[in-house]
Amino acid sequence: MNKPRVLSLIGESRYSLLLADYLKPFELTAFSLKDIDVTEIKDEFDFAILDLETLVLYRQKIADWRDHLPPERLPLLVVASANATSSLATSTIECIDALVVEPINATELSISIAALLRIRQLFYKLQQKQRDLTAAKQLKSRFISAIAHEFHNPLHVISAVVQLLLRKGETFSVEKRQDSLRRVQVAVVRLTHMMNELLAFNRNASTQATFQPKVVDLKAFCQTVLEDATLVNEGIEQITFQVDGDLEEVCIDTELVRTILKNLLSNAVKYSPAGSPISLRIQRHERQVTIEVTDSGRGIPKEDQSTLFEAFFRARNVDTVKGTGLGLSIVKQCVDLHQGTIDVRSQLDQGTTFTVVLPLEVRSAVDHPNSFTNPTKIVSRIKTSSEQKSQPTSSRNIVND
Repeated sequence: MNKPRVLSLIGESRYSLLLADYLKPFELTAFSLKDIDVTEIKDEFDFAILDLETLVLYRQKIADWRDHLPPERLPLLVVASANATSSLATSTIECIDALVVEPINATELSISIAALLRIRQLFYKLQQKQRDLTAAKQLKSRFISAIAHEFHNPLHVISAVVQLLLRKGETFSVEKRQDSLRRVQVAVVRLTHMMNELLAFNRNASTQATFQPKVVDLKAFCQTVLEDATLVNEGIEQITFQVDGDLEEVCIDTELVRTILKNLLSNAVKYSPAGSPISLRIQRHERQVTIEVTDSGRGIPKEDQSTLFEAFFRARNVDTVKGTGLGLSIVKQCVDLHQGTIDVRSQLDQGTTFTVVLPLEVRSAVDHPNSFTNPTKIVSRIKTSSEQKSQPTSSRNIVND
């Protein structure tokens, strides 16, 4: 876990050496406001510590600096002598988030720091929630827009054909009636496919999908997926299927892999000329499986490849091909749930290769990159410093990490 980052603005005051010992558990960065303009400090910290004299001297500059720090005010822990706190101006008090009075008590200091860190963590959580809500609102808008746009055409076809059959169906030949019903069937299949995409995307996005691996014969499983896909995708039969390595006993989540295969193969057929070669290759390398789907289609513009897996995104060269823009987003969700990776290599008018690598063993959860030491541990570490400080010692290194 990352250590909390502390900004010390105490400079060369009588508190500096003492606090340097107490702040050993943290990643400490120190500046003197005599030597640097506070507005020049751009790095992100979890809280700042300074003495009251410095705050009073540079109060307005510090206040302005904090107000313009993205994305929020930096918490201030102020150290002061007892007699200096008796007549503080209101404007100075409003700048202080926590106050430690001299002589410094280790427990008092640790409680103040832990409180600031808890507030900081709560802020980060609220900030993430705000980002999630904003993203969800945007996604909902795009979701509704996609449904309205993509469902309109097949529903229009069904409505038009049904009205035509009701008005003139009796005068149609058997062949013409069958042709009309086939148009309805194609529209229904398309609606079903889009509905399945939307449901899968919503299920994965709302974390309702889970990782449930089991041992299967991966070659036989892929052959079954290919056979099922031919029922709803014309052109699947043109796919070449290759295997490399022992696939008889492979531990995977079959539902996730089924979704990955169906969407990648469907895309390969959809964006390739009729009859052009498409290949599905499965390889096993020790503790991982690689799935490669290669087509000879129109390719993906380089500038679109970085956003290819975003929901509802469609490359700029596929306007004439119908689709929701959810297929690859669903694939990415499934790959992430399987703790794997997906890459794309593509050149315009030459084709595209999607490479999915799935580990055959689940990795353990990792710490969030923004996480840092639990504030409750700060108390014990600073108190340990205090206990060591009370014992005879020839060193000023109070805390031993």
